[in-house]
Amino acid sequence: MPYYAGEPYTDGDFTIGPPNLPEILRLPLADDVRADVDLYLRAAPASAAIEYFAIAWGGRLVGQILLHDISWATGESLVGYHLFSRRDRGQGIGTRALRLLQRHVVERTPLRHLTIITTDDNLPSQRLARACGFLDAGPAREGPPLLVFRWEVR
Repeated sequence: MPYYAGEPYTDGDFTIGPPNLPEILRLPLADDVRADVDLYLRAAPASAAIEYFAIAWGGRLVGQILLHDISWATGESLVGYHLFSRRDRGQGIGTRALRLLQRHVVERTPLRHLTIITTDDNLPSQRLARACGFLDAGPAREGPPLLVFRWEVR
């Protein structure tokens, strides 16, 4: 299930859905997300362990959100998200996109647990995880500076 190809999920003027690859490739990307965007755009088509969604706000492509390292056998997945431009950050886009992804997981997948791993200094990502019901699970086994947040599908 590489690039998501189903019906988009919408919340007002926010949408997660199938990516428009030519558009993503034309966008200017912030330096701090360029490598991750490139990584997942290349990896998604070849991996059943990635489900990649584009994030749009007001019809404008602003980011990506994805399930990755999916284990269908255990019902677990990591979650990744990136906003392409710094100007779009801090406006609640990530929170709304993550809630739409959670809706997708509940409605259309057998996944039971989602995990977000972030650095201990990435306070916006930590706030986003907590705002969407993820619980602090402590440091990653790889150790600091990584923190783990987990969400259990009800």
